Amino acid sequence: MENFFTDNEDIQLLFENTDLREVSDLKEGDYSDFDKYDYAFRNADDAKDGYREVLKLVGEITAQTIAPLAPEIDEEGAH
Repeated sequence: MENFFTDNEDIQLLFENTDLREVSDLKEGDYSDFDKYDYAFRNADDAKDGYREVLKLVGEITAQTIAPLAPEIDEEGAH
């Protein structure tokens, strides 16, 4: 699996069909940072797009970097 987020149809379906407006409104406030910072979200739809991009990145890192090390980590144990 190349990406634990984009390669999983169930996760994609859940993300796309979940209304994140209430969550993004609470997290992002009134979106007034958009006027101050070029990387701030404009509205709830923009926030969801941003969250999607973060999940793509995390999905890639976990699938390609962390998951291959899991057997070794399991064998060695936590420090």
